[in-house]
Amino acid sequence: MKKWLILGIVALLALIYGLQVLMRGRQAEFVPAPGSATQEQQGVALPAGAGDAGLPDSQYAAEAGLRASSTYGSMLAMQGQIYDKELCPGVSFNKILADHGRVWGHTAKSVSFSPDESKRVYTLLARYVACSGLARKDPNTCDHLPGEGEGVKFYASPNYACRGEYTEVSFGAYAAGKEKSDLPCEMFLYGDIIKDSGLNKPEFCGAAVTGLDNMCEALVKHAPKVSAAQCRSIFPASNSDCDGDALCLNRRGIYQAFKAGKTSACPKGYQQMCEAYEKGTSAPCADLLAETGEFYCATLGKLQKKTGGFAGFTEEETKALIAEQAKKKKEEEELLKQTKALDEQVSKRAKELMKGR
Repeated sequence: MKKWLILGIVALLALIYGLQVLMRGRQAEFVPAPGSATQEQQGVALPAGAGDAGLPDSQYAAEAGLRASSTYGSMLAMQGQIYDKELCPGVSFNKILADHGRVWGHTAKSVSFSPDESKRVYTLLARYVACSGLARKDPNTCDHLPGEGEGVKFYASPNYACRGEYTEVSFGAYAAGKEKSDLPCEMFLYGDIIKDSGLNKPEFCGAAVTGLDNMCEALVKHAPKVSAAQCRSIFPASNSDCDGDALCLNRRGIYQAFKAGKTSACPKGYQQMCEAYEKGTSAPCADLLAETGEFYCATLGKLQKKTGGFAGFTEEETKALIAEQAKKKKEEEELLKQTKALDEQVSKRAKELMKGR
């Protein structure tokens, strides 16, 4: 009799254990799609390390009009461990790219970042991706960011913002005699600043290689409708030519830093990019990646808290997920009830066994 009681208790214990395992498995089944949407992000970015994606070089078709880039949905991931490293729990650089168009972005139709918050993310991404491209002297790295799309012209796109940052730094190095390739010169010529000047490549690049100090003297000969003062407001021979304009002063500062061989002297906001271009490594870009992660994680954390963990989901998806959660909870409560009943039965049998000794 005792033997059968003991065997019965063992069987009941095994059944209880099996039910507990089943409950844990069902709890793990519900994992929303847009990246840890049920997890409240803490908004504390982890330190960004240095890394190099090692993307293959690609040809920049300047006169063809800046090649097609990714869409306003999920962006193309970048290759390299640094891009998969967590910036905060559940969020890496590539995760930010993947969540574009859903958790954040101009075309996101779900519960997402505000337009101003998305604009800030675009700006931060443009700066970091430009820095990564400068490290390998490849402007097509910017094609990880979207270009012209519905309601967005190319010259107002994140892709062009990235190329704009790339051009400012690489052109400064070119004018200072630190870059032999004409690519930076071509990018500036076919960009939006002087695209209607009527200048051709030999005219413009021939003047640019003389340096900003003398550039306008040569250019006005080829563009008679442009005055020397107008030219120097774009290609300043001195800070006074800028009349306080920040873009003009930055262009002058980048040129002077490369000319002096001291990229750490580049204007604020450009030091990392200048050093990445000069040294050929993305290590100086780490601060820009950390800044991107800090803002994105903090913003996502606030949105998750506000939405109860449903950032990136449409109203219909949220309703379906809540219904699924309720169903899972009901099933778990039923399993818990059964487990409790079995536990009580085991205790009762154990007491009977002890009395019969």
